[in-house]
Parts: sequence; C-alpha cells; structure tokens
Amino acid sequence: MKKILFISLSFLIVNVSVAQTLSNKAKSLPSFVNSILQFQTNSNSFSEQRVSALSERVIGQCTRKNLGWTRTDSTKLIYIVNGTSKYDFNQLLYPYNYPYSTSPMFNYLGNYTKPQIFYKSFYHWTVNPNTLVYGFYEKNFTTYTSTNNLVADTVYYADSLIRPNMTFSNKFNSNNDIDTAFSYNLKSGITKNAFRQFFTYDISNKLKKDSIYEFHMGTWHLVSKTSYSYDASDNLVLINNYSNNTDTSFTAPLIEQLRYVNTYDASNRLKTVETSYFDGTILKPYVNDTFAYAGSSTFHTSWVQHQYDAINLEWNPIIKMDKHLNTLGYPDTVRTYDYNTFTDLWVPSSRYLLSYNSNNNPTKLFEYQYNFTSFPSTPNFTTTYYYESFINDVSIANYKKDNEAVVAYPNPCNDELSVIGIDNKHQNVFVLIYDTQGKLVSKQFLPVNNNKCEVILLEIKPGNYFIELQDVRSNSLTTKEIIKN
Repeated sequence: MKKILFISLSFLIVNVSVAQTLSNKAKSLPSFVNSILQFQTNSNSFSEQRVSALSERVIGQCTRKNLGWTRTDSTKLIYIVNGTSKYDFNQLLYPYNYPYSTSPMFNYLGNYTKPQIFYKSFYHWTVNPNTLVYGFYEKNFTTYTSTNNLVADTVYYADSLIRPNMTFSNKFNSNNDIDTAFSYNLKSGITKNAFRQFFTYDISNKLKKDSIYEFHMGTWHLVSKTSYSYDASDNLVLINNYSNNTDTSFTAPLIEQLRYVNTYDASNRLKTVETSYFDGTILKPYVNDTFAYAGSSTFHTSWVQHQYDAINLEWNPIIKMDKHLNTLGYPDTVRTYDYNTFTDLWVPSSRYLLSYNSNNNPTKLFEYQYNFTSFPSTPNFTTTYYYESFINDVSIANYKKDNEAVVAYPNPCNDELSVIGIDNKHQNVFVLIYDTQGKLVSKQFLPVNNNKCEVILLEIKPGNYFIELQDVRSNSLTTKEIIKN
C-alpha cells in the first residue's frame, strides 16, 4: 500500500516530542522549521570542549493534572557514558524522541545525527490514545557510531499489535553526514512496510536533495523527492517537495506538493516561513509563520502564524506566542493566543510559567488554560523535570569508544580486572569506571607493566559498567563495557 500522502504530510506537521504539555496549536510548525530554530541556537550538537567538572542532565519528567494530581505523561532516560541533555527554548521541551520522522533524521544541516538528548534508552508512560488509560506506552533503544552519530533507533510499543514496533537505521559518508536512512516494521521486515532515503550534498557539504523509496511487491519505488536552495550566507531559503498522492501504481510522475520560502534577519535568524501546498490543481498559499527575537537571543521570543484565505485572497492571523525572559535571558513566562475572527481580537489561550535550578535547567513547567474569561488560580497541568549530576570527564567529541588492541578480561569479572594491550609509551594510566547512567563510580591511577594494568573492583557493586582509560594528560585511550558478577 502506498504511503505518499503520509510522507508529504510529515513536512506540514511538527515532529512532536512526547511528554509535553504545550497545546497542539502552539506546536503546529513543520519539523524542518524546528530544525532551523534548533540549529541557530546550537542545540542540535554537543560542545566539543572537554569539561572536567560536575555536570547535570535530565533523567526523567512527569506531567500531572492538578485536578486529582493524576499522572498524564512520564519519561525515564538511561544514558551512554557522558551523555548530555539540552533543553529546547524554542519549543520549551526536552526533545526526547524527535530525531526521527517519516523523513528519518531530517535536518537540512546534518539531519539530527547528534540529538539534543544523548541517551541510550528511553521509557515512556502516557494515556493510551486507544484505551484512554495511563500506562506504559513505548521504549526506545539507540546506538551510535564511534563519531557519535545516531546510527539506529528501535521503538517498541506496549500495544505493538495496533502500533507496530519500528527500527530506523542510518549510514554515514566520510564527512559524517547521513548518506542513507532506512525504516521498517520489525514484524513485517523489509519485505513489507519499508522505506529508504538517500541524501545528496554539494561541494560545500550542504544538503541539496533527498529522495524516499518504498519497498512494494519486491521492488523499490521512488515516492518522494525534495530539493533545497540556499542564499549567499548559507541560509536555507527554498524547499520543494514532490510526490504523487493519488498514484498507487508507482508509474505517474511526481508533482510538487509542498513549497517553503524562508527569510532571515541580519543576524541570520529565521524570520518568516511561507508554506504552499498542492490542492489537486495548483500550488496555493497555506500558512505563514513569523518569528521575532529579543536582542541577541538565538531562540525566538515571538511567533505569529497566519493562514491564507483563498476566497478573500488575504492572510488571517490564527496563533500567537510571546515569551518573557528573566534576568539571565531564559523564558519564565510564555503566553499563547488564538485569533477571534468575529471580534478581530487576540484571545488568551494558555499561559506557561517556568522555574529553574542553579544550573539554569528548568525544574517545573506550569500550564494554565484560559477558561473564556480568566486563567485559573492554580495550574491545570504541572510538569516536573528530574536531573542527575555526573562528572563529565570525557568529551563526547574525543570519546574513543573502542580500541580493539586493548582487551579487558575476564569479562564478566569478579573483584579484579586485567587490562592488556596498552601502548608501552604509557607508564601510568587513569582508569575511570562509570555506571550505565554515566555516573562516575571510581577513578584509579594505576601503573602499567608489560602493557598491562590491574583494576581493583572490590568496592564496585555487581552490574554493568563502562571503564575508560586515560593517559596522564587525561586524553581518552579507549572505553570498554564490562560486567561485574
């Protein structure tokens, strides 16, 4: 069965992260727009700087209705060694699970190869849309390349008979840009329900086009293609998406279904996005999004969306968002509005209040819903964020996941572990031991004799761990995964 319509619509709608409370109207942005906003705040990549200090990362969150204090959404995260997290101040959320969409890893400047939440596994509880009962909903498991590109993401659903488990995987070129992306139903496999996407870059390493193929009746068929154009400042200014929503034979030519025209301010921050769609005959204007910024802020502090009235040939406002910043430049109050076409006035929709800890990470998000005349005295929903501290001793950029010449044995082990194959230029090494959540549980400075060192694990509890070897200048030599009995 052809799925071109679903693919095309994915360009129109936001790729929404779970466990958020912002209203749907306040999130109706195409996924690529969030990609641009994310990129300009440098939130889609990690710091390349080595940090030898106590750091903090989100390990979960819980959203509750204040009426009855009932849970509506919860998450739990387990990290790779030194995995970090970053809050998205554009969307006001932790983007746990939007590295993928029907266009896997879509991002015109690198395709979410380094997500904002560098987790190993992700667990999600929510109100099931089919049963309307709160409970376990899904879990994600990820793997990465040695250069920390997200190479695979497998999603398991609690109701997998209704929503099939999926795997998304990616192959990268020599520039560490995504080359090919795959997605398929775990149960049906590649013989059914499978897509693959190819990416092409120019000499400046900017994405110029991509194409999506569907596996159908034993053959791969082209079902969608997209081209990308840039201005002299390398800003993405034009996107043209082609597909055919009515063709089930895979023989008809592709038709331009969507067009996005983008403009930028003098600081190369996204200013406007005009979206047009194919109505069956011609391309027609659809929506226009306008962004504004406070001072040198790289995340938007104002967003207004207009929808085109094809009958009266005019743009009408429909949604507005305003952010107030605290003294440190972080949003503390966010207001959303709907436009009343009868009174020609903006009507309050929601209000959000954010509190922060000493690390400027949000601790609570309070949502107030407007009840026709006023806001309630207590929030309708409260989202609480939970964090853990860890010693970020290893730069992710310089993290050497595995040096095959170095071997740790026996593995599984008991109270002692031998590490052999260490380069003979090292007379001493640091051995750092992390648990599966990235917490540093032990750091030892050990002599190297005959390319070998002995690690004592007497005070380490049974379980799974990562051991990292560093030289005397704290440069990472290798990291091994071990099990202590």
